[in-house]
Amino acid sequence: MDIINIVSLIIGVISLILGIHYGNQSRRTYHLLMSNFDQKVIDILLNLSEKRQLANAQQVRGLIRNIAVEYGISMPSDEYIVRVLRRMALRYEQDSKDHQKELMNLESIREKIEPYGPPLMSIASINRLAAFQIIMGSAIIMLIVYQFLYLSSSNKVNWVQHIVVSVLQVLIVIAIYSVRNHLKKLLNKEQQQ
Repeated sequence: MDIINIVSLIIGVISLILGIHYGNQSRRTYHLLMSNFDQKVIDILLNLSEKRQLANAQQVRGLIRNIAVEYGISMPSDEYIVRVLRRMALRYEQDSKDHQKELMNLESIREKIEPYGPPLMSIASINRLAAFQIIMGSAIIMLIVYQFLYLSSSNKVNWVQHIVVSVLQVLIVIAIYSVRNHLKKLLNKEQQQ
């Protein structure tokens, strides 16, 4: 091997090492930039939403476009905007205050951007008690139907099956009662403060 091949090989190895190093730095910097961008977008939109100044999808797109220009990045897609709305809805869900109006507003904006997509939040996140009542009521109804159709029509009626279904129904009622008592305690605590 002559000197030119050795120098060429050394330059190639150094270029590869520097390329990998600077590529990793670029990737980290990009992720940091996008994280800062996401945080700024969410903070501004949450602030406007809490002041009830977040009106519609066009306003959201415009705000995000202005922030993207400020950061020197391309305009994010509608998919990105819906992800931001979902993150905002999750923040509201984690907050102890009632944000039902804000969640409904975010949902109406999401519907304009993504009309056929899934809703931002489930009923459980908007009204946990309603979701609990629906689930528990459905469970009781299913057990009653099971008890009536299957156990009553069976030639071999097993008294253990009837007892198990009855116990499950009683446990569901006890769970509903426990939630009611817990809510009453919270209400009394709130009223005393």
